[in-house]
Amino acid sequence: MTLLNMNAVCAGYAAHRVLFDFTARIAAGEVVVLIGANASGKSTLVRVLSGLHEISGGAVVYTDLELGSRPPVGLAVAPNMLPERLTGFHALDLVAAALRTNAIKVAIDYATVVDLYPYMHAPIASYSLGTRQKLAISLAMVGTPRLLLLDESLNGLDLPSVGRTLKFLRKLTQVSGQSVLLVTHNIDLAQSYAQRVWMLENGRLAREWKQDELSRMQCEGQLISRQVMEHLNGA
Repeated sequence: MTLLNMNAVCAGYAAHRVLFDFTARIAAGEVVVLIGANASGKSTLVRVLSGLHEISGGAVVYTDLELGSRPPVGLAVAPNMLPERLTGFHALDLVAAALRTNAIKVAIDYATVVDLYPYMHAPIASYSLGTRQKLAISLAMVGTPRLLLLDESLNGLDLPSVGRTLKFLRKLTQVSGQSVLLVTHNIDLAQSYAQRVWMLENGRLAREWKQDELSRMQCEGQLISRQVMEHLNGA
C-alpha cells in the first residue's frame, strides 16, 4: 500500500529553486534512506513532507488524508531547537498535549532501548549532542505518526546507539506499518535497514535503489557508497 506520492514536486526559497520535478513514492511500512551532497535539497524535501514548506509546483499526496488535515508525520527537530529549560519528560508531555494524544509508549520504548530513559528527568540543557538527538527522535514518535522524518538524526550518536536506532526503526515499520524517511551520510550502515534508497543531486532524484537491488548488493558484499562514487565520477 502506498503511503505517500510525490509527483513533479518543485520547491525553493524566493527566486532560488531547490527541488526540481521530484517524483517518488513511499510505501507503508517502508524505510527509505535519502542521501546526497550538502545543499542538494534533502532538508527542503523533509520540510515539504512535514508541511513546513510550501511547494511551487507538483503535488504531495498522502493516502487517506482528509482535506485540511495536517500531514501524518513525526519530525525529529534539530537538537538546538529543543526547549533547554524542560526535562525530557516535560518535553514528552508537551508534545503529547500539543498533538492531543496519549500514545507515548513507542517513544518511551525507544528511549529505553538507546539508554535515554535515565536522563529524562534531567534538564535538556545538560544533554550532550547525542542525547539530544535521541530525545528528538523519541519526541517524533509521539502519537504514532504514519511517517517518521529523520533529517540527519543519527549525527552525534555513538555507534551502538546508531545500530540500536536503525534496528528499532526497522522493527517499528514491520510491526506497526509506519514508514521512515531517514536522511544520512552514513549510507553503508543504513543500507542494511533500507527498502529503498534515494540519491538527490542538485535538487533532482538522480538515482534510486529498490529493495531487490539492495538485497542483491548485500548478498554480494557490495557497498552502496561505491556505486554512489561511480555515479558521481560518471562511471
